[in-house]
Amino acid sequence: LNNYVSKAQTLEKLSQIIKQYLEPELAKNCKVANFSNNCLILATTSAAWNHRVRFLAPDLLNKLRNLPEYYGLK
Repeated sequence: LNNYVSKAQTLEKLSQIIKQYLEPELAKNCKVANFSNNCLILATTSAAWNHRVRFLAPDLLNKLRNLPEYYGLK
């Protein structure tokens, strides 16, 4: 059970960090789906928001990689 709680806390922390870098409307429609082996998976509420996230992904990755705990993020 501790592993699940720890994973949930990690995902929530990462979600909060990501929302700081996204515009408010996009942040409402995007969430962290998974983070494993330095691979981040985001989920959106529609294909349009997915397209927007893909467009912003390189910049978002660079910002996250500047944080020590996400240096190797893919």
